[in-house]
Order: sequence, then structure tokens, then C-alpha cells
Amino acid sequence: MNFNQHCVLCTDNETCDRSHVYVVQLDSEIANQKWFQEANPDYKTSYSCLYVGKTTHHPLCRLSMHENCLVGDWEGKQYECVCSRYDRGTTSCKIGNRSSKKASKYMTRLLRHKIHKKWNPIPDQLGEDAEKRLAEYLRKKGYGVWTN
Repeated sequence: MNFNQHCVLCTDNETCDRSHVYVVQLDSEIANQKWFQEANPDYKTSYSCLYVGKTTHHPLCRLSMHENCLVGDWEGKQYECVCSRYDRGTTSCKIGNRSSKKASKYMTRLLRHKIHKKWNPIPDQLGEDAEKRLAEYLRKKGYGVWTN
């Protein structure tokens, strides 16, 4: 695992055990959805569509949760936890994915670490606002962004 590509404090082999924001590439088809257009009135079609989230896990763990712990289809499923927040390895889904049902079908497997790395780990002064502030920052640049 190369943890440091997502966070300035994580090393090649160890996570920093702090909260992170993360950015996942969304399929461009999401830009055709009215609810996405309403949330992104200044979206430039030459830019990517992105999902921004916040997690107490490492972004790689959270991506695995997005892929495996789907709303309405999570019971009995598992995800891969690679950080030391909880037990490493295969972990049972405890609840359905908390990401938007609307956006989940447009998620790709691509974490955009070059976008979120400089925001990680989440500075204490950003706290709960980190996800929102990153989403606003990306929207101002022209990206289409969905977040909770």
C-alpha cells in the first residue's frame, strides 16, 4: 500500500490515524441529471465530475465501503479496511453506505488523490467543514461536485 499518495502525514506503509477528505471521480453521465446541474450551476463541461467525502478511515478504506456497502444491499457484505482506525483486513459492513443514493451509481474506482492530498489530514480548524469547504473550492474552479 502506498498510503502517502493521499495524505502528507501518512507514510508509504502506515496511515496517520487522522480524519481525511477524499475525492472520487464520477462518471460524466451524472452531469445530465437535473439535481446535479442544480447543485453545480457554474460547472464547466471540460472539467471532471467529482464526489467529495470525509472519513475517519483512510480514503482507500472509504472507497472500498462505497463499492461494497451499498444502500439497500449491505447486509452480509464486506469491505477491505487498510488503515489502523479499526481492524485491518476484511470487515463486515455495519450499515449501508452513507453516500448519496443519487451519486453512488456514478462513482468510479478512481480516487483523485492529487486533488485531496493537500487537504489531508483534515486540519483541526476545518473540522466538520472540511468536506464542504473542499467541495466549494472545487466548484469555484469549475468542477461538478456532489457531496453529502
